[in-house]
This record gives sequence, C-alpha cells and structure tokens, in this order.
Amino acid sequence: MLGSPWLTAGLTVLICIDTAVGSFIVLRDRAFYEELDREILFPYLLEIAPMHPELTLWIFVLILLVALFAVNTTVCTIDKLYMILKKKAPRRALLPQLVHIGFLVALAGHLIGSIDGFRAYGNVAIEGEKVPVPNTEGLYMRLDGVDAEFSRLAGLTALNVSMTLLEDDQVVYTDVISINDPLIYRGIAFYYVKHGRTLKGFIVDVDGRTMEVSPDGSFASPSGRIFYFGKIYSADDGSGRAVPFIEVIADNGKRGFLRLIPSSKVEIDGTPIALKDYVLATYGIFTINKDPGIWLIGAGSLMLVVGMVGLMFAREDRGELVG
Repeated sequence: MLGSPWLTAGLTVLICIDTAVGSFIVLRDRAFYEELDREILFPYLLEIAPMHPELTLWIFVLILLVALFAVNTTVCTIDKLYMILKKKAPRRALLPQLVHIGFLVALAGHLIGSIDGFRAYGNVAIEGEKVPVPNTEGLYMRLDGVDAEFSRLAGLTALNVSMTLLEDDQVVYTDVISINDPLIYRGIAFYYVKHGRTLKGFIVDVDGRTMEVSPDGSFASPSGRIFYFGKIYSADDGSGRAVPFIEVIADNGKRGFLRLIPSSKVEIDGTPIALKDYVLATYGIFTINKDPGIWLIGAGSLMLVVGMVGLMFAREDRGELVG
C-alpha cells in the first residue's frame, strides 16, 4: 500500500493542488510570508500558527503530504532495490533508485535545516576589523577588501569580497564571496548584501604633532596634555547652514568645539588643534545563515543529478524495468 504507484500519483496531485492554493494565499499577505522566510521554519511556524491558522494551515497540509510522499518513495525504493539485487539486474537498473535516494537525502537535509540553525541579518563588518559571528562562540569574521563593478543599466556586474575567519586570533579560513557564491564554513554561509564607506577616525594636528584618532578616542599634545573627543553636534556656522562640530575635552575639564571640516582649528587652554582630514574605511553588510543540513542537500542533489544524467545516456532497456 505505502509503495503503491497510485499513492505516488495521488500524493503528487494533492501536493500540486495544495501549493497552488498556497500561492494565492501568499499573494494576500506577502509581508507575513516574507517574515516566515527569514526564520528557521518549524520553530517560528509553531509559534505563530495559533495566531494565524488561516495563513499556515496549507503549510501544515503540505508538510504532511511531503512526509507521506517521502515514506512512499522510501518503500518503493526498498522494494525495487530488493528486486534488482534478487534478480541480479544490470547496474543501470540502479539509476532510478539513485534518483530516489538523492531526493530523500536532500529532503532530509531540508528537514534538518528547518529545525536547527540560525539566520542573522544586518551584520556589519568594517575593513580590517574582526567582528564576532552571531550564535557561534569563538568565531570571528574580518572583511579584507571589496572589489565591485557596477553598470548604470545592469547594476552590480562583478563582485569579489575577500573575507577571513578567525578563531582565537588564528586564521582558520579565507575565501572570496562573489555573486551567487557565498562563503561557506562549517555549515555557516556568509552572503554579501551591500557595502559602502564609513568614517573610521580623524587625522588631527595637535600643536605640530599629527596623528590618527578614532571618533571616541583620546590623544596627547607634545607637552603631555590629554584630550578626548566627545559628542558630535550640528550647529549654525553663522551663514545659515548646519555644520557638524565635535566636542574636544581637555584633561583639566576645559573644552572646545572643532568644526568637522578639513583645515578647521580650535584652541583649548593654549593648545591649537586642527582637523587635517578624515579616515574612511570600507564596510560590508552580510546575512549570515547556518544550515546544518546543507551538506545533505548538496550530496542529495549531486546523487539526483548523477542518476538523471545516467538515465539520459542509459542504453537498451530502461533501468526501471526489472522484468
């Protein structure tokens, strides 16, 4: 019964009907399904299903039908393998069963990935700085560089994002992310979202001494006086325009405001401080996903493709026909 071809055909029709109905339901509330797609399926689905039964019922029906289809495929495959081995059929008879097994292995990978793992969005990495990988203790990522090409008509046309992964300051993996080709390490996939330039610090001249200072850092004058950067403010510079200023605080509590425009100067307690330039750095934004079933999905897909290609070139009797 469970291995019946009629059951296979019936389940196939029901799966098609259910997915067709689901596609119309999705059109009614795209935001709900976009959020669902951003989460690990089963934990999130079980959490929201009681609140939205009208939007999730067809998904549970689909899961049940696919589970029955997997059982049907398993029983059918076992029966066929028994017949092939018993009758010592040609090896090409194994090709359809390889397709079935590949499907089941890939399906198992999707099941594992729908139960465990994580999806983290909006992870910002500044070039040269290491950033902790979410939900993975001891693992850090470092952006080494971004080389992207854009076309006015086609948008992003070429992409090479150099990434390094570290554990305890030791490099464990280095790779390049390109279009539709994420970095994958221990089941964790790093997807490029976008990049740009951000302010990393300032180059200042303090009474003749030039140095690079971070926006929240401190610096010393040649005489040993210590200064700190404070808050950034926006104020009228006298011409009716809003100009950014940064607060500069001396170690004796005296303070001044340095206009954030190169060549601007301020004097605090007799010490001249000038802004010479900005320090800019490339940043990248990444989506980081961990799918523990990714290797099963890859292995199952490979088995399925090998079986299908083999069937295309199998000669004489078809492998499925075991007399």
